[in-house]
Amino acid sequence: MPQRLIDFARSRALELPPQAAEKLLAYAQRVLEKKAQLNLTGADTLDEIVRRHLCDGLVAAAQIAHLSQTAGQTTFTVVDAGAG
Repeated sequence: MPQRLIDFARSRALELPPQAAEKLLAYAQRVLEKKAQLNLTGADTLDEIVRRHLCDGLVAAAQIAHLSQTAGQTTFTVVDAGAG
């Protein structure tokens, strides 16, 4: 599954190192383990957490990287208003 994240990021012109993909998956696994106890997500499987949360975040990261390169800025402020 790490390669799936790497490939998804690459499809969005974002480089995701293997160790970063592994950390994201470990985080997703922990979210799944604590889901019932902490009511963290409605996702019921690791695959669903990857699709709904990690890939969603990678899309945002790719857009931020693109805007940064386009604007020639290295620092800026981003606000995540979320939906929940």
